[in-house]
Amino acid sequence: MLAAGGWGQMTGCNGGGATQAVPLEQTFADALDALQDGFLVLDREWRVMFVNRTAAARLRSDVRELTGTVIWDRFPHLVGSPGAAAYREVMASREPRSLEVEGGVSRRCYRVGVSPFGPGISVLWTDITDLKRAQEALQAQLAAQEQVARIAAAVPGAICSFELCADGTSRMPFAAEGLDDLYGIPRDVLARDMAPCFANVLPTTPPRSRRASPSPPAR
Repeated sequence: MLAAGGWGQMTGCNGGGATQAVPLEQTFADALDALQDGFLVLDREWRVMFVNRTAAARLRSDVRELTGTVIWDRFPHLVGSPGAAAYREVMASREPRSLEVEGGVSRRCYRVGVSPFGPGISVLWTDITDLKRAQEALQAQLAAQEQVARIAAAVPGAICSFELCADGTSRMPFAAEGLDDLYGIPRDVLARDMAPCFANVLPTTPPRSRRASPSPPAR
């Protein structure tokens, strides 16, 4: 039995318009089964009382095969893991916990929420692998920018980078502090558009070309 608080009913209509009672437990189970996050319920003997399709797929197993099995017997590699410690702690304290773990089967990163559920516990885990990779890539990019800024500050003169945009304009994504004095334009302005810089350097109109002197008449 999945529901922590017992049976209930909700009403729905069949094809002929007649009202029929639908157990709330089944409705609840259907909603959990449709989640994109993994979800399972364990009783106090660590038996799997419910597991949704997402969790079964991530564990590379089948819902029917997992239901009723003792989680430590089915997945012995979990014993002694941070996740197992969190399961046992919540089972004993009845206080929810959350943590980040690496999947023992998939090797992906998950944010795991463990909560009391009836006499047992429920476990909800969300795949955050892509988010973690994006965060790591951003941290690496920021570290590289800081390193370039330190090098630029130590080098005499001014260091900058240029980028030609798809619309034909150009910008200066990176510029050392010396560029402020060189062009007299704030670097954050040049990072968006270099037009003010070109306006200072290039004349607005090209100089008139001199007319060629007429050749002297032939004698």
